[in-house]
Order: sequence, then structure tokens, then C-alpha cells
Amino acid sequence: MSARALPALVVAALLALLAIPGPAARASQPASAARATPRVVSGTTGPAIPWQVALVPANDGAVVTPLQAYCGGVLRDAWHVLTAAHCVADADASSVAVAAFSGPRSAPGPDAQVQRVQGITTSPAYRASTEGMDVALLTLAAPLAGTPMPLPAPGADDTGSAALVSGWGDADALTPGPQQPDALLRGVVRLLPDRACGMYAPYYRADTMLCAGATGPGVVTDACQGDSGGPLVRHDGGSVGPDGVTDLGHYDRVVGLVSWGVSCGDGRFPGVYTRLASPAVQSIAALADPPFRPDATGAAPAVQGLLAPGGTAHCTPGRWSIDLLTREYTWRSVGAGGDVRLEGIGPDLPVGAALVGRALSCEERVSSAGGTRTRAGGAPYAVVATLAQAQALSGARTRRPATGADLTPPTASITRGSCRTGRCALTVVARQSSRPARAVRVTYARTSGCPTRGAARRRCSAPRSLRVARVAGGVFRGTTRRLPRARWRFVAVATGAAKLHSRQAVRVLRVGR
Repeated sequence: MSARALPALVVAALLALLAIPGPAARASQPASAARATPRVVSGTTGPAIPWQVALVPANDGAVVTPLQAYCGGVLRDAWHVLTAAHCVADADASSVAVAAFSGPRSAPGPDAQVQRVQGITTSPAYRASTEGMDVALLTLAAPLAGTPMPLPAPGADDTGSAALVSGWGDADALTPGPQQPDALLRGVVRLLPDRACGMYAPYYRADTMLCAGATGPGVVTDACQGDSGGPLVRHDGGSVGPDGVTDLGHYDRVVGLVSWGVSCGDGRFPGVYTRLASPAVQSIAALADPPFRPDATGAAPAVQGLLAPGGTAHCTPGRWSIDLLTREYTWRSVGAGGDVRLEGIGPDLPVGAALVGRALSCEERVSSAGGTRTRAGGAPYAVVATLAQAQALSGARTRRPATGADLTPPTASITRGSCRTGRCALTVVARQSSRPARAVRVTYARTSGCPTRGAARRRCSAPRSLRVARVAGGVFRGTTRRLPRARWRFVAVATGAAKLHSRQAVRVLRVGR
């Protein structure tokens, strides 16, 4: 199903609960049964879903096979597609295309269409999927043939209804490594009352989020990594028989978009979807003539000024595609050892002696009526010198380190972790600005069942390295060898340009009972 990522803040909040955002629904047995016979029943295939689209990298409108569907979407009308804001958070419109096709990704067939995106619209209030308003409206450069899916009435409550979720996301939640299916998968979930997502408090926001999950005893259907932005479409009523995933005539309106959640196919944790009946969400989703979010069109923000004690650093604005409502600036510095510090807010920064020898970068956050964007002044950036050194530079106000590196600290997030038959599998997403991080280092250590003291305890609880492999962009995955029954603490750190390191992302997993 479509990608579903768990932000780091939610990981931290749910550690105690777990003992721890392409539509293809996956079913598994409940946790108790899965321990007896570990297996995952993937979502089913069926006829083409005419309102389903995929987000793919732009390639001048060409159909390049296999189609790389990194998120899902739903056709609102011939010129507009709805998806999750986190799918396009760092993207310019020119880098995104929308594909509609009826065959497998590897052979999409003669009816396949790929249209470039002319503009992206998100809420200026959007920050992260766990803060709500995880919706983006894509305006296409040319119309796309298909069957548009209408929105619900503002404020409509469909709790208890069945709904179809679909996508090309991870087809097997328990198998390590990429499992993107070739065919579009789909499955039926139930729209649950908000209290069913109470374990996500305080991040679950009923005004803009929708809870959906298991369809019945012994069955867990869910979206997963790669399904983000995909449609959740309501069944028009009555019972949903065995043909509920193939008889598409009974689905009448799109009520949600795949947004985020914990794990995949775990009946304890329903999926969280963007609530399209929310009046706030519809202020974006229902726009007839949407304003566009800014796109980067030229130079990034850069550091200028007298970069010596007593001087002032100035952040020159970057170039953007449209007129802006606001500009905000954040200053960071990095030392020779790779440590990063927040230095100030605003376009100007007084330079003190504590900055000597550190490289300085500014980040620009801009907004328009069509949304917000953030862009770092990573290169060129400036190294702060003493006043004598600055004068020796013959009036040069900045100098570029040879690396020309991005000074924005990378981020690491453990988006999924699970243990089966003694082996633990981990998925880490690592980014620096809008690019994948260079590398990820993961260590793990036993936190229970060790001797209480002495050398035996040190050996038992000593950190071990987990070998991870890059599977796509900034996505890394790894699987341990068979481990003893215990609690295990996993720590992931991303490495970016200029030898910058992310904060630790932590998840605690249990092997056995």
C-alpha cells in the first residue's frame, strides 16, 4: 500500500505502548495468531481503479517503465489531483508528474498517461503529517482522462462505513527489504470512531484526521510505506461481500488520504488518514482555482557581510517563482567536529567571537497563499574568521569550503520496526534538506535479561552494528540475526554533507514474550 511513515515525535511518544506518512491494502492475522503461524496476506489485485493515480518523478511527460510510484493520489477532476502534503513537502512542481494506468507498473499498457504538474497547493499551516492538514492539491499541465471521485459534504460523518484503500506501497509488512508490488493492490477497511485512534494522542487531531482499520475478527487490512496520499473511498452502504474489492460500482466518494500511523498491518494501531470532510481540509482540497505554492527558480539564500567579530552576517533572499507573503530566516553554524548550533532568527546576525572558525548558514522559510517552502543557504556558505584574517582576505566577504556542503542538519526517522521469529527488521528514512542523506549508522543493544554487573553485563549489553542497505532514495533497511528473547534498543544516526550528523532516532523492540 502507499507509503506511511511514522514521524520521530510519534516514535518517542509511543515507545511505552510498543514496549517501540501506494494504496495496496494488506491483511494479516491478528498478533496472537501471527505468532503461531507468521504470515501476511497481501491486498488483492483486481480491475483498474479509475480514480487512482500515482506520483512519479517528472520525465517530460514520458512513460518510463517500470513506473516508479512513490506516492498515491486521487483524481478530483481532469485538471486536479489530491495527495498527501508530505509526499511533496520538498518538491518543486517541475519535479513531480502524475501517472494513470490500468496495467502493472512494469507494463502499464497503451492507455497509460503521464502528465506534468503545473503547480502545487498546500495549506500555509502545514508543518508535518502529525500536525494535521496533510493534503496537497496538484494542478496538472494538461487534463488527465479517468473517473474523478467526488469529495464528501463538509462535516459529513461516515463512521462505521466500509471504505476501499489502494496503492503500490509495501506489499508485505513482515518481510524486510522493498516489497513494492507490480500491480495495484487494494483492500477494505472500516471507518472507525476517533476514540479508536486514542493511542496516538496528542498527535491525532479529529478535526483534520480520520481513523480507519481492521474490517473484522481475524483480519487486519492496512496501508503501508509507499501508499501515502492514496485514496480512501467510502462504500455506499450495505454489506461488503467477497467481491467488495473488485465491484467498484458501490464506492461513491473519497473520504480520506493515506497519511501516517504506527507499523503496518498491526491490529492494535489503525491507520490515520487526512479527513477530507473537514472544512479546514476542504479549504484546500475543494479549491476551484488554487493559488500555487512557491517554487525555487534561482539562487538559494546565501551568507554575506563582514564575517568577523564585530561584524554582521546578512542572509540574501533566494529566488522564488511567485510573490511571497512572508519570509523567515534561521541561522545555524557547524564546527570543525560537525556539531551544529542554532545561532539566531532574522535576516541579520551579529557576529561574535564564539563564531570564529565555524561555518555559517541561513535557512529561508517563505509562504504564499498556496503554501510554504523551506530552503537552506547551504552553498555558498561562509567561514567566520578573526578580524585580522578577514582583512587578509583582500575584501572578500565570504569564502566557500571546498565541499560546498549543505549545512542543514540531516534527519533520521525509524519509520518501521518489527521482530518476528527472533529477527528484527528496521526501516530508516534519512534526509538532508530535500535530498537523501549520505549514510545511516544503526546500532542496537540488549536492555533486559543481562547480568546485573561486571564484565558479563558489559558484554551482554554492548552495542552491536546493524548492516543497513539503501533501498530507495533516503530509505535504508536492515535485518538482525536471530536474537535472544529480550528488549533491544535500536539507535539510528544519519550522516549528511559536511560530516553533519542527525539527532539519534530510537526505537525499543521486544523479541519473544
